[in-house]
Amino acid sequence: MGLESLAAQKVDFTGEDQKRKKKMLVFAGIAAFILLCAGGILAWSLLAPKHPAEDVSATTEENAAAEPAEDVPEEPKVVLATSYLTGEQIPPETATLRPIAVSIENHQASRPPTGLALADIVYEMPVEAGITRFLALYQKNEPEKVGPERSARVYMLEWVKEYDAIFAHIGQDPKVLTLTGPYGIDDLRDTGAWWDPYSAARPAQEHRAYTSILRLREVADEKGWGFKDSFDSWSFLDAESDPAGRPASQIISIDYSSEAYLSEWSYDPGLNAYLRWDGGVMHEDVATEAQISARNVIIEYVSVWFRAGDEKGRRDMKIVGEGDLVVFRDGQAVTGTWRKDSREARTQLLDTEGNVISLVPGNIWVEIVPALENMVTYDTQASVVDPAVAPQVEEPGPK
Repeated sequence: MGLESLAAQKVDFTGEDQKRKKKMLVFAGIAAFILLCAGGILAWSLLAPKHPAEDVSATTEENAAAEPAEDVPEEPKVVLATSYLTGEQIPPETATLRPIAVSIENHQASRPPTGLALADIVYEMPVEAGITRFLALYQKNEPEKVGPERSARVYMLEWVKEYDAIFAHIGQDPKVLTLTGPYGIDDLRDTGAWWDPYSAARPAQEHRAYTSILRLREVADEKGWGFKDSFDSWSFLDAESDPAGRPASQIISIDYSSEAYLSEWSYDPGLNAYLRWDGGVMHEDVATEAQISARNVIIEYVSVWFRAGDEKGRRDMKIVGEGDLVVFRDGQAVTGTWRKDSREARTQLLDTEGNVISLVPGNIWVEIVPALENMVTYDTQASVVDPAVAPQVEEPGPK
């Protein structure tokens, strides 16, 4: 081979061609690897099993249905008992509490009272000098402060025994001390009481004595004076009266002696209750900071006389027996007769036909009125659309 032939072939004696060929082989290998990976990913995405969202949801629901549901404890049912004092629904443990009767004064200088509005039943009666006094019975409520507490009277014992109540008072008519034992009355005389030093508006000490129903019940429990389940309740209505049938107003006035002891009740058809006025002003309670009210007001006419030879003018009353009666409830006045056959017997409330008079469930006030004195008046205004055509009933309060 000649020199001309070698020159035509352009032989590379530096080795650059070999290096270039190696680089091309490397790049070709990398490209092939990338294509292979991409093909694998594409194949997997096309051939892999599908899992739609709805299938997952269905599976979740199936699993949830297969799992047993948690037991949710039911709310305990509240079981109530009927109060034999007021006909209200109250806790069973309260319904078996023995009533506590407290003598509370109503002297003009002792007003306003504390805790009187929280009593289940209240008796108002005349005592000496034209003053009235209260006998308040407590079961549902147990106020920590009640009063002013005052002395007992003989006729109070007849009602205390009727309810088999525990009797609390400070002092008494001397005759009371001779009767509580023979009558079988559990007496808490001068127990659990204190003199309130903060009653600055009542300078006389006798107007500043208070007691506690909670404390009285503790003492009674310590003495073992428990509940007795033999008691005849008054009859109570099953349902509220129709508001459309209630009168627009009803005013009851009881003139015990003077304007200072004028007890008045004004019927409120919206509340279906009677609001109390005492001595021409709203009779408010310190404990509730509200006007005293009653769902039922009962007038019992009884024989009352002055005790012969008593220098303080004490009275006696015939509580066992019978007499005229007016029951106010639902804005209506039902006349009839009250009857009490013995000291322990429950007073019966009978209409003019001899049928039992039913009361509205709720608290009760019993006004004891001397039978031979014309001291009770009441007037009812019928429910009307236009008050201008209705007879006007004078509202209680200052005249």
